[in-house]
Amino acid sequence: MVSFFKTPIFILIIFLYLNEKVICSINENQNENDTISQNVNQHENINQNVNDNDNIEQLKSMIGNDELHKNLTILEKLILESLEKDKLKYPLLKQGTEQLIDISKFNKKNITDADDETYIIPTVQSRFHDIVKYEHLIKEQSIEIYNSDISDKIKKKIFIVRTLKTIKLMLIPLNSYKQNNDLKSALEELNNVFTNKEAQEESSPIGDHGTFFRKLLTHVRTIKENEDIENKGETLILGDNKIDVMNSNDFFFTTNSNVKFMENLDDITNQYGLGLINHLGPHLIALGHFTVLKLALKNYKNYFEAKSIKFFSWQKILEFSMSDRFKVLDMMCNHESVYYSEKKRRKMLFSTMLSNNVDNLDKAYGLSENIQEI
Repeated sequence: MVSFFKTPIFILIIFLYLNEKVICSINENQNENDTISQNVNQHENINQNVNDNDNIEQLKSMIGNDELHKNLTILEKLILESLEKDKLKYPLLKQGTEQLIDISKFNKKNITDADDETYIIPTVQSRFHDIVKYEHLIKEQSIEIYNSDISDKIKKKIFIVRTLKTIKLMLIPLNSYKQNNDLKSALEELNNVFTNKEAQEESSPIGDHGTFFRKLLTHVRTIKENEDIENKGETLILGDNKIDVMNSNDFFFTTNSNVKFMENLDDITNQYGLGLINHLGPHLIALGHFTVLKLALKNYKNYFEAKSIKFFSWQKILEFSMSDRFKVLDMMCNHESVYYSEKKRRKMLFSTMLSNNVDNLDKAYGLSENIQEI
């Protein structure tokens, strides 16, 4: 009888013991889960901060890159040395040259010890605009002395000067950021190179642009109706001998040796957003570098303040395949494009393939009709 009562009591004790163990285990698991959740949240916050700062880091790799600044400075000095040793001793220092350029930013060198003629070469202190004027002088004097014997030397010298001009342009935002530690200010300083401030500050001599161009078009139309304007290009192609020599001033790319004409051409290209192409030529790598920087300034708020659009440096874009580079640029210009969001491309590809397969099955087996019948 006593053993009969002991059995339920023993079972009850075991049950209470197991229940306590289970509760403790649940509490421990709950605490572990809370700890894991906290760690995950912290990790996500860190990743979010990294993603938020990635745009800024991408931009810094272009204009806050100490290694790039060092390499460009070394290359600049090598080019200056090559210009000093160049066989074509131009441009010469002539009467009126000092009115065209700031001669204090250049070194004067005698062609020979016995000759009084002096030519000038740029220095480290020469700015981008100084090199532009230096290039104008070289073109002016090269056109005047041009012959087939020195053709290759002229091409080589102009190529070297254009390379120096590209380096000076790349150093503008790098030097600005190094001094001021301000990304936007560095971008604005680069942009100011291709902005004609004098034209903006002065009042427009033509008044209202719309009215002016309407009158201009009307005037041209009147001339065309009243006179038979001869097409010089067509006449030359068809072999008409009425025009023996075509005026170089009728073309965008000319052999006009007038420095003032070259300066006006620079102003026109800046006005129509072609300044980069005019100064750098067909240097696609350099053009891409500066185009991305101009895009960074144009969408600065979206890239680096709101951080609503992904920004890629030009170096990063070049790491993509040829086809993907255009997609990345499209994404940077239009954040609502097909390729936007930070999804993996394989996920988007899978989603596209899946939807296409469903459409194909629907067409092949008439699934939609069967569903409607059901």
